Amino acid sequence: MKKILIAGAFILMVSSSSTAVTFKTPDAEFIKQAETIGMTGKTWETPNYIASAMPHVYKFTHSFTLHKGEYVSKLERANKQLNLDSIMINDFDGNISVKDFLLNRMQNHNTVIVKDGKIAHEHYGNGMDEFSPHLDMSVSKSFTAMAGDCSGTRGT
Repeated sequence: MKKILIAGAFILMVSSSSTAVTFKTPDAEFIKQAETIGMTGKTWETPNYIASAMPHVYKFTHSFTLHKGEYVSKLERANKQLNLDSIMINDFDGNISVKDFLLNRMQNHNTVIVKDGKIAHEHYGNGMDEFSPHLDMSVSKSFTAMAGDCSGTRGT
């Protein structure tokens, strides 16, 4: 009960003091449509559904959208782009490009590589683009750690 009250107070505080976030409830229309093919909040992560579910899985639960504000910097593109199609790795059935490995074997729908403060590569798959909602899942911990390291390095 105490956790629910704390979470409720936090949500109320954030939502009333900021316009940079939009809180959303589960998408009943999407859930109804997904159930027609057997995909539910409990089955979306199974092999039968994972690829088609990933771009939409946030619709099964409460979620929020962070909106870009003035604090977001637009990164320039590097003069020389990294071509992940030309970098080959040895997979169990032979050579495969890094891009194919990420998209098809790892189900990694989006990749952005930044080098020296510029975008060296980006790709999107499974119908997604740079504006599509995407689940952060455990990568949030990596971004938080990176931000902490940058702050510590800068002394802020």
